[in-house]
Amino acid sequence: MADKVKSKECSTEVTLTIPPIGPREYIHNLIPQIRPDILSRYPCLPKIRVDKKKLGDPPKTYPMKTMGPPSKDRLSPLVYPNKHSFMKKQSKKPYVKLVNHTVQDCLRAQERQRAEAALKSESADTKTTENATADIPQKCLKRVRNNVNWVTRNAISAITAEPGFRYPRGSRRQIVDTRKGDKYRLISERTTSGLEPIYAYRKGLGKVPAYIIKRNRMIKETQELLAKYINEKELQATDYLLTDKQREELLTGLKAAWDRYNRKYLGLASINDTLKGKAYKAFLEKQLDSLKEDIELVESHRFLFVEAEKDPSGDGRKVMNHICV
Repeated sequence: MADKVKSKECSTEVTLTIPPIGPREYIHNLIPQIRPDILSRYPCLPKIRVDKKKLGDPPKTYPMKTMGPPSKDRLSPLVYPNKHSFMKKQSKKPYVKLVNHTVQDCLRAQERQRAEAALKSESADTKTTENATADIPQKCLKRVRNNVNWVTRNAISAITAEPGFRYPRGSRRQIVDTRKGDKYRLISERTTSGLEPIYAYRKGLGKVPAYIIKRNRMIKETQELLAKYINEKELQATDYLLTDKQREELLTGLKAAWDRYNRKYLGLASINDTLKGKAYKAFLEKQLDSLKEDIELVESHRFLFVEAEKDPSGDGRKVMNHICV
């Protein structure tokens, strides 16, 4: 019995009847934990914490801000001349200005360089670098000494300069936001502040609109064409004086027509008993009498005025078609 008890005590199997109480033992549990200052009574809801400002954090923006001037475009920084573009004070090094020459000067310089290179190549020259760079054309520049007193010149320009000459005139009227110190233009290309009447500065103010100019030009052209058409109609309505050549041609034509009708009249039969023959004879006699009267009228008067169309080509009708009503 004693052997059985001893074997039971020395066995490696351990049976736990009661579960362990408390968290599992880890070395990380020895680190002290920092609890939040505010504990919410409702852990399921989102927690609200006060954000502590730290040194160096950027300032907050206000996207829902409604007071103060509206957001404007940032002004472009002033562009000043380069610091070292002029000669430094108390410096003995003269200012050298690079002057570009014409094409002829460049050609002459290149020819001079080729001649010098040819002389160097003929002579026993030991400098390999100059021979290697002989064919490379150099820049056609000439150094000219400039004797301008820049100190006096800068002083004169500073004394006679108008304040703000580097800043564009159209953007000088601004408003300053005292809360942040930003500047905004009163009149901008995209938005306005409402403090300036923008209608007085719009483009094209006081100018005649383009459609009115076009309409006036069309009315003027129409009036000119109408006046031309009326003058042509009045000219056509007046009497036309025949020249001597036209009078002779008219008289010759009338006599030729009288001869044709007279030949037909003499060719009639002596006896015409039919109705057709009598009517044709009466027609010929009527034509001969009218032609005889016209011939006597032309021969008795030297100056003849007739009513005829002065525009046989139809230019008057073309003018009428171009008139816009």
